[in-house]
Amino acid sequence: MGDGGESGDATGGTGGTAGSSGTAGGGGTAGPGGSGGTAGSGGAAGAGAAGTSGAAGTGGTAGGTAGTGGVSGTGGSGETCPGCARLSAPLDTSSGTKAHFVVSLPSGTDFTAAEIHYLVFVQAGAGGLFRSYVQDASGFSYVQVGSTSITAITGWQDLSWTVPVGGSSFDRTQVLTIGIELVGGTGATDPTVIYVDSITVTSPSLSFTFDDANTVLETAQMEHLADQRMWLNTDSEPGSALTWLGP
Repeated sequence: MGDGGESGDATGGTGGTAGSSGTAGGGGTAGPGGSGGTAGSGGAAGAGAAGTSGAAGTGGTAGGTAGTGGVSGTGGSGETCPGCARLSAPLDTSSGTKAHFVVSLPSGTDFTAAEIHYLVFVQAGAGGLFRSYVQDASGFSYVQVGSTSITAITGWQDLSWTVPVGGSSFDRTQVLTIGIELVGGTGATDPTVIYVDSITVTSPSLSFTFDDANTVLETAQMEHLADQRMWLNTDSEPGSALTWLGP
């Protein structure tokens, strides 16, 4: 080994020059050879060069870790929303396929001068209709407030309509529920999925946002909810669903 050391010194200077070419990046391959040169660790400069190669190896490890992080990033391909009620209905070309999504008020409220706004987004679906309606405290009388083709909704859109007088049996001074009805029709698809970010009313001033899961009831029912969560009426097409969707 001592002799090997001397030989290392003799070639050491020249080897140093070779080390410079190793710096060119091919040194990574030469690194294993450097292991043999460990015997030449007596040359401090040689050890220093090997240390530099080691740093490059560490960098390579870091690069590999970053790559793993990129794979986990593919998890973001699912549905997301800042906080929405997710309305889903198995609509088809028949106008008889319907789903009803409702927000109940604590008591009958005067909507004589009311305008209702729905901030919505079509996640899936083509044909069919998005309808707005209100029902009075009698529980039997309602009036359609507005309607639009689902294909006409582009991006996040504010749909707004003024509450009409309605028929003689409807009392708009005693509105108890605000509803959304998804209706099948020409070009309708299964599933049709609508995101609702908020429902707001002007005069009276009311606002229903769906920022967290507590703002929707995911179990279909028939009874009004005084806590003003959105709920799915059981009188909806089988397979309809209401869920909360967050970021």
